[in-house]
Amino acid sequence: MSENSFKFGKVKLEGLTPPPKGQRATYHDTGQQGLSLRITPTGSKTFIVRCRINGAPEYKTLGKFPALTVENARKATQDFLSKVSRGENPAQDRRD
Repeated sequence: MSENSFKFGKVKLEGLTPPPKGQRATYHDTGQQGLSLRITPTGSKTFIVRCRINGAPEYKTLGKFPALTVENARKATQDFLSKVSRGENPAQDRRD
């Protein structure tokens, strides 16, 4: 397991420090497949869901931490991946 993969928890996410200017850090939740957190140099923390649809990577922004809780981010990830497993592409639907 890499240092960028761990089970998300409020205290752990609050303790993450922003990356250097010009970079973006991404962390992956071992508690929910597909759930990640991106941190910008300004300290903004955003949950995203990531998966592959027809071999192409798809990402969807779920919301900002801490306004969106870890539990709600996991639920939103499950909902997104459930739609993908039924053959839907929620990310493309949003773009259309």
